Amino acid sequence: MFRIDAASARSLIATHPDVLVVDVRIPAEFESAHIDGAINLPLDQADDHLRRIVTDAGGRMLLICQSGNRAERARTALSDTGLSDVVVLDGGMNAWIATGAPVNRGWARWPLERQVRLADSIVLAAVVASLWIPAGAATAALAVTVALALRQVAAI
Repeated sequence: MFRIDAASARSLIATHPDVLVVDVRIPAEFESAHIDGAINLPLDQADDHLRRIVTDAGGRMLLICQSGNRAERARTALSDTGLSDVVVLDGGMNAWIATGAPVNRGWARWPLERQVRLADSIVLAAVVASLWIPAGAATAALAVTVALALRQVAAI
């Protein structure tokens, strides 16, 4: 059994206080809403810490992401290193929140892909404007620079 529903996850956390709850979403997603006691270890950083996770995780581990897909990839990687007592919250935080389970909420933030879409839209608008307005070329160059900076910040 690699996947458990939200009700089973709540029961697991309540009956096994030693369960390690690992949220593999990016920090902005984690900060906007997460399960109490969860630690944030983004999926793209999990590979760097696999050996330590396997060593430190003595008991059961519950992996969480937004929908369950990233957590499943992390579970597969952990299983490949020998950690077998790992389960994934089926449906992720979406399912957890839908059941009315308690959530620690922080500042609401736009998802990363929405931020990138906004930056791309700004660049497109500046480029189109530069076709009609000669001074728009400078604006387009500025918009491209800002969009690239936003992408680099989003990658951190």
